[in-house]
Amino acid sequence: MSYIRRTTKAGPIIDVLEYHNGRYGAPGQKREKRRKATPEEMVRANQRSKERRIWLKVLANFTDGDYYLTLTYERDKRPEDIEAAKKDFSRFVRKIKAKYRQAGEELKWIRNIERGSKGGWHVHMIMSAPKKGSEDMLKQIQNEWSSHGRVFNEFLNSSIKPEDGPFRRLAEYVAKSGGVKAKEGSTPKETSFSASRNLITPVSKTELRPYRTWRKKPKAPKGYHVLEKSVRQITNPLTGCPCREFVMIRDGHESKLIC
Repeated sequence: MSYIRRTTKAGPIIDVLEYHNGRYGAPGQKREKRRKATPEEMVRANQRSKERRIWLKVLANFTDGDYYLTLTYERDKRPEDIEAAKKDFSRFVRKIKAKYRQAGEELKWIRNIERGSKGGWHVHMIMSAPKKGSEDMLKQIQNEWSSHGRVFNEFLNSSIKPEDGPFRRLAEYVAKSGGVKAKEGSTPKETSFSASRNLITPVSKTELRPYRTWRKKPKAPKGYHVLEKSVRQITNPLTGCPCREFVMIRDGHESKLIC
């Protein structure tokens, strides 16, 4: 008997998922009846998977001091539809990319264009900051978007994090999907997610563990420790088998914890 462990290393964390083969289930545990997932369950599962992928990409590509931007529209300058908003963003990011190239810098970004429940458009964007002249570049970013509205920025800070991993809530917020209720805030009516092509995609490693099941309390390798609040025991709605997921973070990456 054995179980499967999937690990993904990204930035200061290792994300872990443990599960049993869907044919046999966990030893000593009665497997729930296999069934077809409901549409609501599929939406939630797909959204959670999307949030995890984006979170790991954020950890692999961005760090403290990078930008978290909110690009807003003035009421009389709102785009007619999402295609117009995407064109506005494309023109904007081309100009910013040219400025980065002139400065000898590489531009990385993740963005989500969103139409809120009251009809207002805005863009949530995580962007790499240049190694030199970050404040000056921010002013140029604000100037390039000024024909549409205002730009608000928060510098990324991994020392301010929820108890289940740095940047996790930020990634979940940026990953919002139209018509899907967000964990925080209102439900957007319409969204469009995209990212630059030069992002590093974290690679997952899957291994067959030669044990009947996982140990009751997860153990981290040397140099890491488990974030206790990240440990979740769940049941796969399709296979009826138990799964466990948790996050390990590099020692020394201690911080003030917030929810």
